[in-house]
Amino acid sequence: RAGRGIVSDAHALGLTLPSVVTPLAAYVPAVRTGDYVYTAGQLPFVDGVLPATGNPWLNLLFAVGGMLVVAVTVGVIESVMARLRLLIVPQLLVGAGALAAVAFLLGLP
Repeated sequence: RAGRGIVSDAHALGLTLPSVVTPLAAYVPAVRTGDYVYTAGQLPFVDGVLPATGNPWLNLLFAVGGMLVVAVTVGVIESVMARLRLLIVPQLLVGAGALAAVAFLLGLP
């Protein structure tokens, strides 16, 4: 194993490592100090392009809104279950959640 490095090990496994992205401003992307390497400005570039763009605040707003909708829905279901003394609703919810997860994974609408 002497003389082999990470790049050659990755190639031996059939993996390709991404190239180092050119800094978008006047800074050094990585600095080594002793046993530590400090990085800056790292973005998830794929083939030199950001895979997703958009407004992160809007994405956060939708995520928080979605969590609030889920919280309200759970509260409504709990209220209905308590009022009607339903015992089968949790099993139906688990089944519906499992089907929704499978549909999401398959990319179905």
